Formats: sequence, structure tokens, C-alpha cells
Amino acid sequence: MSRAIIAEKATLASERAKEFITGGGGNIVSRARSLISGDAQFFSVQPKLEDLRHHLDSDSLQEKRSAMKRIIAQMCKGNDMSNLFADVVKNIHTSSIELRKLIYLYITHYAEDRPNEALLSISAFQKDLMDPSMHVRSLALRMLSTIRIPAIQPLVLLAVTKSASDSEPLVRKTAAISLAQMHAISTNDEDIETVHKLLGQLLADKCPEVTSAAALSFIEICPDKMSLIHAVYRDFCRSLLDCDEWGQVVLLHVLLRYARTQFMDPNISSKPCLTKHTRKEKEKDSLKKQTVDTKRSSTTSSSSSSSSSLSLTSCTESSSDAISRGNGHGSQKSIDFLLDADHRLLIDSVKPLFMSLNSAVVVAATSLFYHCAPSVELDVCVRPLLRLLGGPEEQHAIVLSAIYTVVLSRPEPFVPYIKEFYLLPHDVSDVRELKLRIISKLATKDNFMELFREFRVYVRSFHLDNVVDAVRGLGLIAGRLPKCAPQVMRLLVPLISHHNAEVVSECISVLRLLVIQGGDKTRTSQLVYRLLQQVVKDEITVESAKASILWLVGENIQRHVAIATAAPECFRVFAKRFSQEGLDVKKQVLMLGCKIWLFLDGSSSMADRFCKLFFYVLELARFDEDYEVRDCGRFIQCAVNRQSDTFSALKHVLLSEKPLPQSNDPYVERTHYQLGTMSHLFGNSLFGYRKLPPWSEVPTDPMLRGPQAAGYDDDDDDGSSRDFDSDASSTLYSSYSETSSPADGESSRDSLQSASSAESCSEKDEEEEWGENTQRSSSSSSLPASSVTSGADVAVAAATTVKCDSTKRVSCHVDPVTISVTGEKTMGVCAHCSATPTGTDGLKQDEGTSTADVLQVTPPRDTAGAVSTEADASRPSPRPEPSMKELRGGEHEEKMSADEI
Repeated sequence: MSRAIIAEKATLASERAKEFITGGGGNIVSRARSLISGDAQFFSVQPKLEDLRHHLDSDSLQEKRSAMKRIIAQMCKGNDMSNLFADVVKNIHTSSIELRKLIYLYITHYAEDRPNEALLSISAFQKDLMDPSMHVRSLALRMLSTIRIPAIQPLVLLAVTKSASDSEPLVRKTAAISLAQMHAISTNDEDIETVHKLLGQLLADKCPEVTSAAALSFIEICPDKMSLIHAVYRDFCRSLLDCDEWGQVVLLHVLLRYARTQFMDPNISSKPCLTKHTRKEKEKDSLKKQTVDTKRSSTTSSSSSSSSSLSLTSCTESSSDAISRGNGHGSQKSIDFLLDADHRLLIDSVKPLFMSLNSAVVVAATSLFYHCAPSVELDVCVRPLLRLLGGPEEQHAIVLSAIYTVVLSRPEPFVPYIKEFYLLPHDVSDVRELKLRIISKLATKDNFMELFREFRVYVRSFHLDNVVDAVRGLGLIAGRLPKCAPQVMRLLVPLISHHNAEVVSECISVLRLLVIQGGDKTRTSQLVYRLLQQVVKDEITVESAKASILWLVGENIQRHVAIATAAPECFRVFAKRFSQEGLDVKKQVLMLGCKIWLFLDGSSSMADRFCKLFFYVLELARFDEDYEVRDCGRFIQCAVNRQSDTFSALKHVLLSEKPLPQSNDPYVERTHYQLGTMSHLFGNSLFGYRKLPPWSEVPTDPMLRGPQAAGYDDDDDDGSSRDFDSDASSTLYSSYSETSSPADGESSRDSLQSASSAESCSEKDEEEEWGENTQRSSSSSSLPASSVTSGADVAVAAATTVKCDSTKRVSCHVDPVTISVTGEKTMGVCAHCSATPTGTDGLKQDEGTSTADVLQVTPPRDTAGAVSTEADASRPSPRPEPSMKELRGGEHEEKMSADEI
């Protein structure tokens, strides 16, 4: 709870206590009862207008508050209370904040219906904007911005502009929320431009509550104007943990859409990626060694370019580490992905939000990871989502919908937790269906027997809905694991004799799927023959079940002799009661007769007897009441002639192998919507839903998000990796820009050159500031090859820019830098902070190349910072490394004041 809310509650409590002690009207018992009782009493009886006017004119603050509560209660019930507008407005200057809130709410509700009377309260609102209390100022601005009267919009815009620079975060937060209301009624382009300017100002606010409110207005005003987010992107990422829970949800939504439009898809495996820091020290050391080799090759080739070359490699990340955290084992899988430094900053900033107690924050973080992160990093969503299943039952359907969407993309990390999705007695139908579908996606050969024992309990339940859902779930598992079909078939066959028609129908549907899948022909023929006997004896009365059995009999005529022999008898039984059957059964009877006619030989005695019976059924279908049955009969009658082409074509179609049926999963369509939205929950695009933007094909310039490097690494202690990530991102952007159109490439290169020049200017200013104390030499002389001898230490300077890894200064661009050479190994020392720069360890001098060709001499300096002579520079005794005090001006620095330092 924020400080502003605590202060407001304390103020209200003190006012109520003060009114209780000093208030008039009624004895102390009645006042105590009104203090502790709820507001339900104000909805019970409809008051008279005369009584309300009398209480509003009273001097008692308690009677006024009671009258306003009764008025608000009647407004909630739908009664018109606008006749009391004048009586309410005259109490607007009351000192009670609670009463003032009720009056403000009343005025806002009837301002559009009574605009002339509402203008009387504008002066009071403007006066409250100058009140010393931040709660009063915030409340006045909130109510003033909700009054939709065009005549006062300039005043409202002026008030919002002034409040946007208020010293209190609560007032600035109210101003940020008011921007959306101002934009909705603004028609002038200048006003809209002013709203956008104020929005950019509030987005850059230092208070997280203000930025979250401004982000909410950003979604309402201009959700596609990402230019307002460039400068505050990194601040948003770093302030996620400081925002309140609902502010985190808003910021996650904004950052998700920003990442989709500014970065590339990290799951593209065919493109290279930047060499990034890894989670192991061995990989970090190999990366630094590769950087040293790159700089050494650029130095020995006498290249004049001062920018370090970027090494593009194919980065891989294993998902087995994340899986092993959950189940202790996992297969080694790796993918190549492209991840920008700012993209990595976003992902790392969102990870702590999975520990939030708010389910909305966890689902929003899962949505961002699902739509923006590499698929191998979805493993971090498993435990937080499973934790939400232990919360209230009302949110189980939402959480399971999100889990099912993630499972469709990456089911492996959920397999060890399959028991979390077992059915509970109190689960509703939507929750049961989602759980069974998740179980079917997580079923494997290893856990099937455990699932089989669990489903055996489900099918014996007293709740018929659970039995039907369990049978449907077994069908999904059997469709996923065909080798487990015999066990499923053995469990479902006894359910054919179930007393409930819906259970029998679902069992026949699943058995039909198992028969189509194939498998053991003997077991399949026995199953179909058993179903045929039951349907002939009229033991199965469900219409859908009988239609499915007739279809199975017709499909297996040419596969099994026993079924081919019993099929004509089955057709005879159904021909006798053809007129009493339903629509689906009639159509299947006609199709069964057609398949028998196509299969039998025309010259046999069986064919002659069957022909008469078949034509009898076709005659019945000709005069049937349902037009579908009549159409089916006419279609089959056209194929009676065995010499026609239609007979051959129909025989090929009906008696050929059928493909496996594709189950229609209604939840798959939900994956097209953003996870966590109402459209994703219902599977339809609801009003107000904005389609998720596609990934950017070309990465944007990282300099748009700030002049400094975008590197972010919690594991690194120095700044070298950060600088490397920044340079890598810039090089990556330029490399992709060159592949685009010429015009786009030129503009992109111009922007990069301007950004590079700005960075170099800042570096020059920084060197000049430090140069006042260090007095470094602006020029260097050449070092003769004869002066470099074995065992001698000479002060030299590197020809390329060296980056310092000191924690004191994140990025020290020093040129030249004092370097001590001892044989083939060198040790660099930063002139700013006396730290060893990254990339100079292990630098060796190439054979046959003099030091003068590679390095430049910086004459040694004495303790006062003055330059010594060449004779002093060639002294055999090594000079000790200068300290910070010596570099910054010698002993006289101790006498400087604190302000001068």
C-alpha cells in the first residue's frame, strides 16, 4: 500500500473520529452505531426530497454526509436525483474530504445533463487545485477532467499541464490518468499535440506510480507511437519491481508490444547472433580470448580504424538445464537465436515478477515470455503458473488456458508436474476439459500406466459428467499414443453397456477412432463383431452410437470375413425398422446397403436376395419426410447399375482406405490471440482487442534508446561486457541496415554516424576534464627497435582504444594508455583509474615487427605530472606505477577544498 493511500485513510479516520466526538444530532449510542455500521442502510428506504434538502441545509456535517450517501444510493438504483443539483453544489466548499468526494461524484454524474449549473462548480475546482493538501488537488483534477463540457476544456487542459509538474506524485499520477480523458474529447490538433507532449513528460517521470499511470494513458491515446517509449525503455525495465502490481501489468503490456516492433524474433534459427555473455565462467573466458585475438589482428595489420570489430557467431543455449531443474533429467536441445542487449535486459527484468503474489502479474509476465522470449526460456513459467492453481477456483480456467497455450509450444517442462492436472471432484466443466487436454499433451510412454490407473478411477465415478470427460480424455491419449490403444480399448469396452446414453455414445466414438487407427486385426474384428451383435439385439439404443457402429461395419466388410458375412443380416434388421430410426441412423443404413452392394458379386444368390431388399429400402428413402434422406437415396440409386462409370468411381471412394480423422481442438484457435486477454480466454476477437504486432524484420538502432550502452548482465562485475554488447548491437543494426533498400541504408548509416560522433564528443570532453590533473602528453614519439631489449621495462602506449574494466569508471576510453612491456607479455594500466583494461592481457609482439611499428611512446611523468626527458625515459630501472593522487595533480590535491574537488 502506497504512502498516499495510507495518508488518505488516516485523514478520513481522523475526520470520522472528530465528527463522532464533536458532532451534533442524536445521542452517543446512535452516533456510535452509525460509525461502525455499513452503508447498506442507505439503500433500504427511498427518502423524500424535502428531507434531503433539509439535511443538506443543516449545519451538521454528519447530516449532510448522510443525505449525500442516500442521494448516491438512489443514483445507483437508477433513480433521477438531478432536482437536488443546486442544493448539492452549494456545499462544495465543505472541509470534509469524504463529503467533498460525494459531492464531486454527484456533479460529475449530472454535469452533461445540467451544463449551466455545473459551471457554477468550476471555480471551486480551480480553487481546490491550489489547496495545500495533495489529496484535495488530486481529487479536484480528477473530477474536473471527467466533466465533458467543451466550453471548459481549455481550462482543464491548463490544469492538467500545471499538475503534470506538481511536486507530489499523487497529483502527477492523476494528471497522467486525465490525459486519456482529455484526448478522447480533444478535436484540435494543437490540443492533441499538447497531450502527446505531456504524455512524454510523464512517461519519463522518476516515480514508478506516475510512469505506470502514464503507460496506461499511452495505451489509450497512441499505443503505436513507439517513439515516446525509446527514451524511457530502459527505465521501464528497471522500474518494474518498484511499481505497484497493476502498474506492472500495464508496463508489461507496453513493453511486450514495444519488443515485438523493435527487436527481431529470437526463435529464428537460420540467422546468426551476437556473441553474448554466458552463464559459465569458461564461456566468458573464451569470449575474452576471442576479443583479444581480434584486437591483435587488427593492430598488426596497421589498420587505421579505431573501432573494434564484432565477432558474429552462432549462439546456442541448451534447454536441458532448465528442464533438469524440474525433473532432474532432460534431452540436450539447442537452438540458435538472435537476442539484442536491450531485449535481454527486458527478459532479465521480467523474471523476478514470476514470484509476485498477484496472479495478473504472473499471467502478464508469462504472456511477455511466450510472445517475446526464446522458447527455451519458457521453462521459468512452469512453477509460477502451477502455483496459481492452488489459488481461488475462479481463476483456474484462466490459468489453465494460459498453461495449455504454453504446453502447445513447449510441453517438456510440464511433464514432471502432470499430477498437478489430475481432476478434482469440484472442478467445473471448462476446467475438467482443459485439464484433460493438457494431460493428453503431456502423456508419454513412461507415464502412461500411471495415467491409465488414474483414468480407471475416473470412469467409475458416480458423476456422469466426469465419466464422459474421462472417456473423451482417453480418446485423446490413445490418439497421441497409438501403441497404448489396446489398454484403452480394454477399459472402454465394458462401458458400452452403461445405462447412460451419453457415456455409451462417447465410448463408441473413441472405439471408432481406435478401429480406424488399426493395430491388431484380430482384436479389431472381435470388437466390431461384438458391437454388431449388440446393435442387432437392440442392446444399444443411442442413435449416435448405432450410427457409429453401422459405419464401422461398412468400413470393415472387405477386411474381415466374419463381418462381411454378418453385414447383410444387420442390414435386414434395420430395414424392418427403417421408418422408426433417426436421421443419422437412416443415412448410415443407406450407406451400409450401398457398401454391401458394391462388395458382393452380382451373380451370386446372396446378391439376388440382397438386391430386392436393397431396392426396398431405397423406395422407403424416396418417400421419407427428411430431404437429406431423400437426397442420399437418389445419390445411391444412381450407382445401382454395375456397368456404369459411377459404380466404379463410387466403389473406389467408399471401399478405399480412409485417413485418420483429425480431431478439432477449439483451444488451438486461441493461440492466435495475445495470452492473458479476454479474446484469448473466449477464442474470439472481442471489442477493443488490438492484434499483436508482428516481429520486426530489421532491428532498430540501439542508440534510439539512449547514448549509453544497452548491455545488461547481472553476472559480470566489470563494464567490459556491457560495452561489448553495445558495440555489438550497433554493428548488428548496421549490418542489417545495409541489406535493406539503398535509401533506408543511407539513412540508417547517417543516424549511426551522428550517434558515433556524439559519443566521441562526450569522450573528448571526459578526457579533457581528467586531463587537467593528469597532464597527459598530446603527442608521442617513435621508439627505436634497438631500445627494446630483453628484461627491460619501457613506457609505451597502445595504438588502439582500450576499454577499462574498472568498477570505478564503467567505460574509460584511453588513447594512449601507459603500458608496461616485459618480454612477450604486456600489462596495461588505465591512466584514469590505474586498472588493467580489458583485452590487453596476453598481448604478444609479433616476430619480425619492431615495437615502433606497433606502439607509440608516451614519455614517463614525474610525481608532479610533468613530462621527463628522453634520457630519463631510457633509464634501466623501472619506474613505479603512478598512484591516483599523482595522476590527479600530486601533493597539492590534499590542500584543495571539497567544493574544488
